[in-house]
Parts: sequence; C-alpha cells; structure tokens
Amino acid sequence: LNSLAEQVQLLQQAQQQDSEHASRIEQELASAAVVQQTLMPEVRRIGNGPLQLCGVYRSASKLSGDWWNHFTLDEHRTMLVLADVVGHGIGPAVVGAMAYGCATQLYQEQQGRLRPEALLSRLNDTIWASTKGKFTMSCFAVIIDLQEGKLTFASGAQAFPLLYRSRDAQKPFIPLVAAGSPLGSSKDAK
Repeated sequence: LNSLAEQVQLLQQAQQQDSEHASRIEQELASAAVVQQTLMPEVRRIGNGPLQLCGVYRSASKLSGDWWNHFTLDEHRTMLVLADVVGHGIGPAVVGAMAYGCATQLYQEQQGRLRPEALLSRLNDTIWASTKGKFTMSCFAVIIDLQEGKLTFASGAQAFPLLYRSRDAQKPFIPLVAAGSPLGSSKDAK
C-alpha cells in the first residue's frame, strides 16, 4: 500500500507540473496574441481624402501569420498590403511579425518611392533567408493613386482581390490578377 500511495503521489505531482506547464504556455500564447494584435492598424476605418479603408482582423486560431497595413506614400497615393503566412500557431505568427517589421522598415526607408514589387521582393528575401522554405507567405501589395485613378499592384500567390465598380452593372467585380510565387518558397521567387 505504501508503494501504491507513493505512485499516486508521484502521479499527482506530475499532473500538477503538467498543469502548471500548460498554464505557462497558455499565458505565453495570450501574450503573443496581444503582440500580434499590435501588428494591425489601430482603427478599423482609415481615411486619406476620398480614400476610405476599412479592415477587420479575426484569426482562425489564437495565433496566425495574417496581417495587413497601409502606408501613405504622398497626399494622393496609399499602399495597402495584405499578407498571410501559411498555417497557424507560433511559427507562422513569428514569420508574420518578422515580415510586418520588414515591410514597415522598408516603408520608413523609401517612403513615397516604395513600389509593390520591391516590397514583395524584400519580403521574399527576408522570409527565405530566415526559414529556407519551411514557411511561406502569400502577399498582395497595391498602390491606390487617387490623382491618376490608377492601381499598381503585385501579388505573391495571394487570392485575387476584387475591384468593385458600381457603375458597371454587367461586370461590377474585376479580379486583380497578378501571377506570383509564395514569398519564401525559393530564393528567386517572382
């Protein structure tokens, strides 16, 4: 009986340790989720003159590599970036945060000279150098030029966004198609 009691006590201690470990992991995931939320613009509606952007972020799991941002290039041009690291959990969240930081740094360096293809190329280099193809990210970057009435975009395997034209009743939705490889899939992804 003493031996059985010792075994039960050891099992209870192991269960307590597992419970404490699970609690620590849960706290770390909650902290990571808070950090991830800071990667999204603070407001849901963003205005730049007649351009109004509205975005909502809801992760399918506690952590993911999804993010979006906008960069004001000048008074008439805004760049919108949508990105999604494949998968859910800590790995994609870390890669997503790294890509977000890289995009923000490139914007700070280039400001109004930033181009969609240059952004995607830099993100590909960063993700490839860090993960060697273990993680990939789809990404779409578009410059919305209100003065010219023009969109300039590049895509890295992102599902095609739709341009809505209310005046065209026959075909109001136009897919913005640009072929491109997932970012981080190869050193020379296009």
